Amino acid sequence: MAGPIQRFDASEWSVRFGCEVQDFSPGSYLGPKESRRLERGTQLGFAAAADALADAGDPGADPARCAVVSGTGIGGLITL
Repeated sequence: MAGPIQRFDASEWSVRFGCEVQDFSPGSYLGPKESRRLERGTQLGFAAAADALADAGDPGADPARCAVVSGTGIGGLITL
């Protein structure tokens, strides 16, 4: 749901609302060490991939011959 941006100070921007992910717990997908080391965007991507795999069920293919490739041109800006 759209609302005022809460994750950073947006007061200097002309747009101050967005659709932020609320109540996300990386601990449901990652261990404590990985959760601390990974940037939030990476955590969300990992969680989305895990949920997609769980929803897809058995793909009926050799896992050693399957892959998912994902990339971003500008991730982790909050961390920087």
